[in-house]
Amino acid sequence: MKLAQGQIWETAPEVHSYEGKTLYLRIVDLDRKTVRYKEMLTKNTKNGYHKEATKKVFCGLIKHARLTPE
Repeated sequence: MKLAQGQIWETAPEVHSYEGKTLYLRIVDLDRKTVRYKEMLTKNTKNGYHKEATKKVFCGLIKHARLTPE
């Protein structure tokens, strides 16, 4: 799976969650080595936290995650 700007990933609670709740990660910007993303509690919200991680760390966050349909 190739990462692309605008993708929304539904994380697996056992890998990445907030108080046991599933998180949604929307890719905001991609660079060669980094991913800037927004972490949200619901898919269709503007509320969330902007974060940055290396591609390797981000891929670990979305391990067992599901790409949501657009």
